[in-house]
Amino acid sequence: MSENELPIPNYPEWPRSSVAEISEFVVRGTAPVYVESSDILAIGQRCVTDAGFDRRYARPHDRRRMQGALVPRPDDVLVNSTGTGTIGRSCVFNCPDRFIVDGHVTIVRPREDLADGRWIEALIRSYWGQTFLEGQCYSGSTNQVELSTSRLRTTLVPLPALPEQRRIAEILDTADALIRSTGLLIAKQEALKAQLASDLFTGQKRFSGKTESVACQPVDKWLYGRLPGVDTIPFGWRLIRLVECAKLESGHTPSRNVPSYWNGNIPWLSLHDTPSLSRHVIRDTRYSITMDGINNSSARLLPAGTVAFSRTATVGKCVILGRVMATSQDFACYVCGPQVVNRYLLHLFRYMQNVWRSLAGGSTHQTVYMPVFENLQVLLPPVAEQARIADALDAADLALDSLRLVEVKQRALKQGLADDLLTGRVRVGTSG
Repeated sequence: MSENELPIPNYPEWPRSSVAEISEFVVRGTAPVYVESSDILAIGQRCVTDAGFDRRYARPHDRRRMQGALVPRPDDVLVNSTGTGTIGRSCVFNCPDRFIVDGHVTIVRPREDLADGRWIEALIRSYWGQTFLEGQCYSGSTNQVELSTSRLRTTLVPLPALPEQRRIAEILDTADALIRSTGLLIAKQEALKAQLASDLFTGQKRFSGKTESVACQPVDKWLYGRLPGVDTIPFGWRLIRLVECAKLESGHTPSRNVPSYWNGNIPWLSLHDTPSLSRHVIRDTRYSITMDGINNSSARLLPAGTVAFSRTATVGKCVILGRVMATSQDFACYVCGPQVVNRYLLHLFRYMQNVWRSLAGGSTHQTVYMPVFENLQVLLPPVAEQARIADALDAADLALDSLRLVEVKQRALKQGLADDLLTGRVRVGTSG
């Protein structure tokens, strides 16, 4: 296999052709001239998404400056061509409106008698395509990395007959449509949960037997900002400094120069565990420490049920400790007393994202400093109502988790289909 050959298995031994041979052209766009309003829009990298072309991010281009502009047409393949994290992302253009392509995006225009744009894009998007682009077609370093269009043109790709390309593309399109449908359901469920949280935390929806009450009394401004829609206190609720009913603890990082402090049997929560902080409860962590690490530092053992809040870098992440553990100094922790339901506090903190952003300071990393937590005031309903609110939001999260799991399975199914179809391991009929 030559170095300019896409290293994808080719079980049917389909003929291979260069991208240039099956395309009218492979060309980078040009710099747009932005204006406030225009019927011509410039396609940038944000328009090229994993879910397809997104016109919402296109910006108005001066219609008087069309000379030399690259105008896309349906079935063109758009490939992001600059910048770490976005380079190599691709989609098929399928929008009827008038656009040009900016200099950060490459167009691959397939020859209609030889190739389907969806086939070319599926090869680029595949594991083999992305690996090849990274190894053979990128130049530069850090965020200055660039896609070499000349290398892309000479890349050899498998080329089944056009009817088979189209049939494969239709199957993959069906899988994508199913994933998009689930994504819309997730977005709707997220909006419903956000509205439910707003109603519950502002007292617009009350749990009182089988009835609802919205009786309220005026409230002064919050000490550190105000939750959206909160300008009254529902009767029976209290606006209280949280430290009056929950013990505030700051995390600590024992010295890494003392090997005996680490690899113990006490879980130690740090920002390395950030992916796990999207859960409600965390029981296992990436690192662990010993009792010596606790005894010879200002670290504290925190009981199960403690609410840990990430106050730096990933500000706003919040989780309940599922067992006794310690945390790094990046966390502020509340050990809840009998007046506070920890699940209520978890959901309230997650709801307060806009407040946390307004409170965060620092130049390099955004940080919510400890005095904020020492003086933080929260609205507390009666304990029974806190539990009902937490139950309702737990149920909403469970519905979301179920949909997200479906989406993960659909993406895995689509990946398996793509592997089978793009390699020819499974052949498809081309009859209607």
